[in-house]
Amino acid sequence: MHEFRGLPPHVNRAGGGGHSGAAMRMPTATLSDKQMALLARKLAYAYEGGISIRRALELMAEDSRGSSVRALARDLANAIENGYSIEEALRAQGGALDGFFVDLVAAGERAGRLSEALETLGLWYEEQLAFRRMLSYQFSYYVVLFAVVAFFLYPSIRVFLHGGSPMLLVAAAIQFSVVAAVVYAAARLGVLTWLRQRFSARTWPFSGLTRQLNLSRFCRILALTYGHLSFYESWARAAESVWDEQSRRHLMRVPDRVREGATLGQAVFECQALPDIVKEMIITGENTGNTDECFVKASQYLRDEAMHRAHVLSLAVGSLIIIAVIAQQALGAALFLGNILLW
Repeated sequence: MHEFRGLPPHVNRAGGGGHSGAAMRMPTATLSDKQMALLARKLAYAYEGGISIRRALELMAEDSRGSSVRALARDLANAIENGYSIEEALRAQGGALDGFFVDLVAAGERAGRLSEALETLGLWYEEQLAFRRMLSYQFSYYVVLFAVVAFFLYPSIRVFLHGGSPMLLVAAAIQFSVVAAVVYAAARLGVLTWLRQRFSARTWPFSGLTRQLNLSRFCRILALTYGHLSFYESWARAAESVWDEQSRRHLMRVPDRVREGATLGQAVFECQALPDIVKEMIITGENTGNTDECFVKASQYLRDEAMHRAHVLSLAVGSLIIIAVIAQQALGAALFLGNILLW
């Protein structure tokens, strides 16, 4: 049983708190990367300018154009005014905020580096937004191709070659609209994010990509808190941000081994969750005294590797879609010609 689990005893991940005066909203839709980057940037600028977090949130509630950000800022400001810490107020918002946002702000607050945490978050979500746009651009071609073939081209072939009813085209358009509406609603309600967090860490070929992104988050939190919190608390708080339970268990063996008398280098070298190059970076940081900088470099390395893997994955998936579409049409054409020849 670990001594530190990353939450005060009166707060849990579901949003339960020890304060009774704050009216807390429990939203289900998660803010977009763009919204979270904007939230982090505005809070960082206000905090550096000497404005309290509560007052900065009140100003955001007054000035924000987006209703979700406005409502969230108002709820957070009310919670802090009613006695919640920043961490408690954030956790009580349920699924509105990404867990990494909450974890990094909480770590920064405890380490006395809240301004740096907010700046890091702003940069992180801007990079995340660019990352998602890159993937969306690469996948969009294949998605559009699949939609055109599945919902419009194939029904058209059936109508003009097999004498099907023209209503098939109307039915295909309705089916496409329903599927698009369901996917959009699932994305807005956070269902796709929930599925990604639950299954991507265990599903090949996405498991490797998810693992690299998780470890990048892990190293980023360590870079912020290492040397400002106790070693065990810093390591455990960073491990809390990792979705994969198996990886989290391996990571938590490191502080346990340090308690048993091993050096950080020895404990990290034995950790099965970390890639060899990241282990070398951490060991080098310990030997040179630049541990924070090495954690930042490790985080950036893992993120770059994840982007490369995602690029390769998108090309592979797209190629499979094209091959499947061509094979389907070739099979249909072969059957049609075969029927003509037999006739």
